[in-house]
Amino acid sequence: MKKRIKSMTSAAILTVCLGLSAWSGWELISMCRDYGRVEEDLEKIRQLSSTLEENGAEKEEQPGWNSGQNGSHAGKAQPSEGESGQENEKDASRSLRLARCLKSLEANSDTVGWISIEGTAVEYPVMQTPEEPDFYLNHGFDRQPSAGGMIFMDADCRPNGGNNSILYGHHMKNGTMFAQLEQYRSEEFYEEHKEILFDTLEETSCYQVFSVFCLSASEAEELSKYLLAETEDDFKAVIELAERKNIHDTQNVPGWPERLLTLVTCEYTRKDGRLFILAGEKTG
Repeated sequence: MKKRIKSMTSAAILTVCLGLSAWSGWELISMCRDYGRVEEDLEKIRQLSSTLEENGAEKEEQPGWNSGQNGSHAGKAQPSEGESGQENEKDASRSLRLARCLKSLEANSDTVGWISIEGTAVEYPVMQTPEEPDFYLNHGFDRQPSAGGMIFMDADCRPNGGNNSILYGHHMKNGTMFAQLEQYRSEEFYEEHKEILFDTLEETSCYQVFSVFCLSASEAEELSKYLLAETEDDFKAVIELAERKNIHDTQNVPGWPERLLTLVTCEYTRKDGRLFILAGEKTG
């Protein structure tokens, strides 16, 4: 576990930061060509998602759909007409989001979920390759080499049931992948984009951002020792650091054993900087 997270926070993301800073001569030409490849790959993803939205998703019996949390009203009092309409709308949204994950899985078996932040360009499938942890650091959705890579989950995370889902993405200069996370530094952006949707192949979840902070490479390496939050002590250590380093006033702090979502990318206000966005799962 420690070895894996240290690899990403200390070595791989450092490589990305340095690589994306090279904007001269052949590097610039090569980067522009790679960005073209990135856009082609992303357009396939957009089409995958928009097709479902246009046609509507047929509700299928997926794992978790029979639970009370995901729309079953068995054993409950019948809701009022207004409540019923809201529940139907929520069920339809969950169905569409699960269908989108499954559609992505059909196109690429490395899919473990989908991340969305309304009002931003963050609308991507999430990949994971435990046997080759950094594969999507420099490969696109079509598994071909790509400067943009993909959003991908730490190899030691469990897509369903883990205490902290850790997702990595490039800080791309063309605004794709996790580039817009930089805007969470702004108080206005932070307040307007607190909700992050992260769906897996089995369930849909909404997380609320409670901390935005930047770390040096050495600080990120120290955090890697307990970032998975597998124990209550590790969870508390993550929360303590998130509160202490938070750029904004801390609100809605999760408590053990609530699930966490952590987004990680490069940041350029310091040498080898890392930007962390931490969110806690909303319930109800």
